[in-house]
Amino acid sequence: IDASGAITIDGTTTFSVDAVGTSNVTTNGALTISGSTGLILKSDGGTLDIETRVGAIDIDSAGALTLDSSAGAISIGAADTGVITVSSRNGYITGSALGVLIGSTAADMTITAATTLGVSSGGAMSIGASDGGISITTGADDAINLLLGNDDGGESFAVRNSGGTAALTVDSALGTTFGAGTVDISAALSLLSP
Repeated sequence: IDASGAITIDGTTTFSVDAVGTSNVTTNGALTISGSTGLILKSDGGTLDIETRVGAIDIDSAGALTLDSSAGAISIGAADTGVITVSSRNGYITGSALGVLIGSTAADMTITAATTLGVSSGGAMSIGASDGGISITTGADDAINLLLGNDDGGESFAVRNSGGTAALTVDSALGTTFGAGTVDISAALSLLSP
């Protein structure tokens, strides 16, 4: 169908276009595909590729937005070094029973918050560094607090070596136990008792 003007095809029932080879629809301007009850983009045997050559891709949803992969990982920004921003009204990232892994394999990763940052776990929590130290810092005149639950002494904080031997243990009743090793207390001024 060739035309120098507009082409209008209207149907009162269904409309079908079928082809057995590679096909294309090209416009010099915006192309709108709209379905009043739904829109299905489907590939039966290959990759479904949504690509823009010079512009951005904007996906908006009036309801929930779901990305599923039945075989393989979901990669966002895998081929670029730009910033990936994930935002929501409640600010939650949740995972299934398999958990959520957030990490960087080749560069530093920074997690910041404009106000309070909370990290909690229903079970055990582990913070480790395979190479390098772990630093916890505060602002001026602020404090670092370790809360050990109830004051019955049942919870404790311990400094251990790689073999599991505790050099210092403080329980939730404020009992302090020194384990193996040398205890060296040095102070530029006097050491005060409570």
